[in-house]
Amino acid sequence: MKITTPKIAIIGAGPIGSILAVHLEKSGTPVTLVDIQKPLMEHIQKNGITVEGNPSLHSAVSGVCTDIAELKGAQIDFVFIATKVFALKPILKALQTAELKNAHYVCYQNGIDNEDTIAKAFGKEKVLRAVINYAGNIVSTGIVKLSFFHPPNNIGGFVPQAENACRQIALLMTSAGLATEYTDSIKKYTWKKGILNACLSPLCALTGLTMKRAMDYKQTREIVQGVLKEGIAVAKSLGYDYGNKFYDEALEYLDTAGYHKPSMLIDVERCSPTEIEYLNAKIVENGLKNNVPVPFNTAITNLVCGIEERIRTKE
Repeated sequence: MKITTPKIAIIGAGPIGSILAVHLEKSGTPVTLVDIQKPLMEHIQKNGITVEGNPSLHSAVSGVCTDIAELKGAQIDFVFIATKVFALKPILKALQTAELKNAHYVCYQNGIDNEDTIAKAFGKEKVLRAVINYAGNIVSTGIVKLSFFHPPNNIGGFVPQAENACRQIALLMTSAGLATEYTDSIKKYTWKKGILNACLSPLCALTGLTMKRAMDYKQTREIVQGVLKEGIAVAKSLGYDYGNKFYDEALEYLDTAGYHKPSMLIDVERCSPTEIEYLNAKIVENGLKNNVPVPFNTAITNLVCGIEERIRTKE
């Protein structure tokens, strides 16, 4: 399939969106980057974005704006929604107002089933879901570090009509250095990634430990194992079977995470909302629905919700 050059907008200039923007720009695909942080966007407009990694990359960004309303009426082919999930609903409302009639919307976030929320706004035929297998952290203004990339990323849609759009994005991202594959079973991949995220992200947020320290410490490792077993059981009840070796493979994968702070820990340190609603809470919701016991995920969910309550009430 010949790679065309679509018009791209990326909502969110955090590590995930910034890494994508730089890779696309360096490969010759211009993007418009949207984020409400005005000082950050002014810096990016003037200085571009640097991604530290192997290799390190730097690029200017073709278009920069601080309000989705600035996209109104633009000819945009793909909108990557790369924000935290808790910002999704107001973003969708703004995108609906922008009336991007020809756009497909790529759910480029962590979480389980958040693509369903986007599909309710724009229709299943217009929504693609990416499972991102890289992570990054902000080093300073306009500089992000690519912490790891375990290729490939995956992308899929709800309906057969979305396959061509998915394959176009897969080719575009792969040519930009972010290897991505099309799948017709994207839900299976989102659950797999969601289970892995649910094991360490909230636990690190609760304890302040990096991912490696949480895996190395016996007591917290036991919690990871409980959360993982429940997640696998719930996914299996939904028809997503990852095989008999997945439990051991998942633990091996989590052991390689390194001294990385997951984004949920950073959210708690910044007194921001978390993505717990679309991680462990989704495992609990589906576990209860399908009569699968989920005590570890329930406890984790309730504890993180307790932290969010403290943040909301500023206690």
